[in-house]
Amino acid sequence: KKTTPLSKLMRAFCERQGKAEDEVRFVFDGERLRSDQTPAEVDMEDGDVID
Repeated sequence: KKTTPLSKLMRAFCERQGKAEDEVRFVFDGERLRSDQTPAEVDMEDGDVID
């Protein structure tokens, strides 16, 4: 969902990778993502990739 905070995705990724959330940086279009942002706020579309 475009209105779900990215924190949910970030938490799930870190759990699967066995990493703490503060050890990982999520970047989209050259900008670091914050956990309180939503996909709509950063203009993400289906198929976009987070680095």
